Amino acid sequence: MSAAEGFEQAIEASHLALDEITRGNPDAFFELYSRAEDATIANPYGPPARSFSQIEQAGRRAAANYRDGRAIEFENFAKYIAADLGYILEIERFETKVAGGSEITPASILQ
Repeated sequence: MSAAEGFEQAIEASHLALDEITRGNPDAFFELYSRAEDATIANPYGPPARSFSQIEQAGRRAAANYRDGRAIEFENFAKYIAADLGYILEIERFETKVAGGSEITPASILQ
């Protein structure tokens, strides 16, 4: 498999994981994360987290704010793929019930 094919598969997996997060399930998201001590994440529901154990806590805390949702669109702004590096900048749009609310609400995340 080429670097580009592997990267495209990783992007698709991250999109599927976001779809799960909109329903409050962060497990697919954790499968994508590095177990290295310097792995880091920031999300709107808490301070940045470093190391897989903190990432897992932060991810569960964030996902607990969502339920009954679905991913809608992924708008790509930039993408770079090389043999040893790949990145993407996109806006992920979804709709979900947020923080105990009863109505489906549109939302977006810059990733």
